Order: sequence, then structure tokens, then C-alpha cells
Amino acid sequence: MSQENVEITRRVFEQWQDGGGTLDAIPVEIYAENVEWDLSAYPLVDLPSRGSGRDNLFKTFARYFAGWKNYQPEAKEFIAAGENVITVLHEKAGIADSDVALERDVFQVWTLRDGLVVKWRVFETREQALEAVGLSE
Repeated sequence: MSQENVEITRRVFEQWQDGGGTLDAIPVEIYAENVEWDLSAYPLVDLPSRGSGRDNLFKTFARYFAGWKNYQPEAKEFIAAGENVITVLHEKAGIADSDVALERDVFQVWTLRDGLVVKWRVFETREQALEAVGLSE
């Protein structure tokens, strides 16, 4: 199951990147209707840090992406961990309405069951993501 989950996650990223890293390019159907999510590693003003539900997640994504210009995502690594997949996402973007640029790696943990994302979490470091799935370096 681990490798299958990696391939599903890889395809999601490929589709998203091929679509220019826009919200419309994210395949909505891969997320379970009741997906749980946690963005508390990178809290933003006026955005919920945690929640559940696919519709709520995509509303949060829409507001998140509205804060960027020239957003360029690149999935750099996929790590299998049972029903979880850790992804290393490299983000480059400008902050909307400013000349400030951002470039960083974001560590995500995707939990998949029956081919659907049932939990999606974001971490600041590789170590935190590995610990969240019971692995360590």
C-alpha cells in the first residue's frame, strides 16, 4: 500500500504542477469528503489552521493562494510510511501586493485510505513530519 499511496500522491503533484500550481489544477476528487487538515505549522491571519471537510479545505486553499503571486510549487521528494506519504514541497512565490519573495520547503503528511486523502498535515521540518508518522532520521 505504501508505494501505491506514493504513486497517487505523485500524480496529484504532477497534475497540480502541470496546471501551473493553481487551485483549479488540484484534483478535488482525491480528497475524501470528510478530510481532516492541519496547517497550524504555518498559521495565517484570517485563515483557519485546522478543520475538516473537502469544501472547507478548498476554501482555505483559495484564500491561501490569493496571498501569493507567481506561485511555483515543486514536489522534491516522496517518503512512504504505511498509509502516510511525506512530501517535500519547495515553494517559490511573491507575497501579493509587495516586492517580498518567499522560497522554502514545506513538509506535508498525506494519509490515504482506499485511494483517498483522509488527513493532510503540514510541518515546518522534515524531523517533525517523520516523527508524526513514527519514523526518525
